[in-house]
Amino acid sequence: MSKKRVIVLDTETTGLDAKSGDEVIEIGLVEIIDGEIGVTHNWRYKPNKPINIQAQNVHSLNYFDLIDCPKFNSLELKKLGEFLNGDELIIHNAAFDIGMLDVSYERYNLKFSDYHGQVIDTLKIARSVFKGTNQKCNLDALCDYYMIDKTSRVYHGALIDCFLLAQVFNKLLPDYFKEGNYLESSNNSENISFDTNFKRFSLWNFLSS
Repeated sequence: MSKKRVIVLDTETTGLDAKSGDEVIEIGLVEIIDGEIGVTHNWRYKPNKPINIQAQNVHSLNYFDLIDCPKFNSLELKKLGEFLNGDELIIHNAAFDIGMLDVSYERYNLKFSDYHGQVIDTLKIARSVFKGTNQKCNLDALCDYYMIDKTSRVYHGALIDCFLLAQVFNKLLPDYFKEGNYLESSNNSENISFDTNFKRFSLWNFLSS
């Protein structure tokens, strides 16, 4: 029986508008295989343009933090694609991250969609679960709702946000299925089932390793 592999992905950027030249400067990746945490990555990139001050206030990264990092060029794009290996992605507010990555790949005449499978947007799932309530659906609010410890998260960071999102997803998905919902595969022909009981999962273990 083949193992179920999904990748939790998050990005930090120079700003909000890829089409105006904003760039990905950090990618966090957490591999989950049959409910167990596998390989993790926290990759940073030197931007070609200044980082928007509003963006710096969110993630605290500045140009000098990234001066020795590689550019997010075709080699780095292919390295990311090789790690994703066509598997499914779990992203919060996927439209933003996918949009930024789509444009990044297009700059080198590549297609990001060639490197990943179905995209599961936890923001959409949360909005479905909490429809008709006053519950906010951003990552901070969902961590509070599910009593997930985020005290180490002073600023947004791609990898720590992936760890937090993995825990949110672990709690959120059973609530979603309770309502009779299901996640469709990329070809819309079959349901996807997840082992949502992540084993040996501890944010603190990974932050201290």
